[in-house]
Amino acid sequence: MRPITRPLLAAPVVASFIIVSISAGLKAQVVTFNTALNTTAALSIAATFNATQQASGVSGTPSLSRTTLTNTTGAAGSFFSNGANITNTLNLATNYVGFSVTPSAGNVILATGINWTSQGSGTAPNSYATAYSTDGFTTSTQTTFTGTTATSTQTRNFDIGDLITNDALTVRLYNYGATSISNAVSATGGSFRVITPTVTGSTVSTAAGAIVLAANTEIRNSGALSLGGDISGAFAITKNGAGNLTLSGNNSYSGGTTLNAGTTTVGHLSALGSNSVTLSAGATLNLGGFAVANTITNNGGTLSGVAGTTAVTQSGGTVSGSVGGIITTSGTIAGTPTFTGTLKGTASFTGAVVIPNGGTLSPGNSPGTLTFAGGLTLGGGNYVWEVNDANGAAGTNYDTSVVTGGLTLTATPLNKLNIVVTSLTILNNSGVVIDFTNGSPGHTWTLVSTTTGITGFDPAAVNIDLTNFANTNFGSAYWKTEVAGNNFNLVYVPEPSTYAALAGLAVLGLALRRRRSHT
Repeated sequence: MRPITRPLLAAPVVASFIIVSISAGLKAQVVTFNTALNTTAALSIAATFNATQQASGVSGTPSLSRTTLTNTTGAAGSFFSNGANITNTLNLATNYVGFSVTPSAGNVILATGINWTSQGSGTAPNSYATAYSTDGFTTSTQTTFTGTTATSTQTRNFDIGDLITNDALTVRLYNYGATSISNAVSATGGSFRVITPTVTGSTVSTAAGAIVLAANTEIRNSGALSLGGDISGAFAITKNGAGNLTLSGNNSYSGGTTLNAGTTTVGHLSALGSNSVTLSAGATLNLGGFAVANTITNNGGTLSGVAGTTAVTQSGGTVSGSVGGIITTSGTIAGTPTFTGTLKGTASFTGAVVIPNGGTLSPGNSPGTLTFAGGLTLGGGNYVWEVNDANGAAGTNYDTSVVTGGLTLTATPLNKLNIVVTSLTILNNSGVVIDFTNGSPGHTWTLVSTTTGITGFDPAAVNIDLTNFANTNFGSAYWKTEVAGNNFNLVYVPEPSTYAALAGLAVLGLALRRRRSHT
């Protein structure tokens, strides 16, 4: 655990029992000293609050709640566990000292650590924990300091490394006598003191405040949060919380971005920094039509607004709306997307998919199968078709698409569907495909198989591009597309002279066999 050394950007607000760090844009909420430490504990607080030290830009009057119990002994500011039964359990929901800080409108907290000091008698509880939350402790993050009984002061530094939020940051300090907080056993006696708890960090304007990341940083927001300033630094950002996060700065942070929850909306070409982005299941990323340069891995989230040459690896989840970029897919993907860029991979789509004019369909990963359970529409774009064995199987040796429902072809003679034939070696490198011959009856490959048929087929609206086909085309042999039953096929037809030669050889062979049979 590295010590907290980042300086506060403003003088702290001071009380005799607790110090809460206050920067411009922050106000200290009610500081609660919970008295239910255990069944016989007593708490006496003699605290004052010096409001004149309130920092500029702070709204409201910070306050302390004061509770005095009977049967209190010892100095003010100390918790006493005299007479407590060691079998009494520590209630993590109630047995704590707590306080919260809340950013004022137009600001976020950039918290870097939670520090405090403990001191106790020789029989005092010797283990402590610090926890913080931005959702009222529905969820929380904690650390523990165990096994130290000290009559002198001991520093407890919790590097939270770092946290950006526009929610209330609530802190709880626990003490207990066991060596693990999960045991939650109180101490048998003694007294202890919690001294000067402090939240280190600063506040930043949401409109244009620049943020320099000093550590891997978490953004937590339950409501809408927009960060318009530039974010830099050699660290990563992780987004948690159900709220919408809008990033619109010219950001250069280089540690990568992980989006675990809520919606993140892009408002600048460089909003997601200079490294890769991971979108988790349940989270949403709206690229807003910006052709970001980041490589995006979608592990089951919802992705929209993809444009340009953005590279996306999509594993499950949902894709919706108009989707550009180069999308490499796997798993089962929901939504009814229109792919204006390039659709690749081996996914199974549950909804209707459209490849419009200018879009590209490229099944598999050299080669493979794309599956469409809700129908497929192909316009005047490209079908990049790869083959590594001319006599091989669909989906294994050559690309294919399998459609439940129908295939609708919307290409026209003026805006054709280009079948880009690409030959591969058996190792899926560029080169000559094996088993490609000029012999009868030629070759037929299924580009798209359907369950209900093909509509809109016009041979004049299809172009076959052999630029990437390394094999030799024989004489007057030719390529064509056809509809055969429920399949849309690519066909290689051998040259007629080959048919004649083969037919002649067959007749000659039959004549020779007959002559031998009569001799």
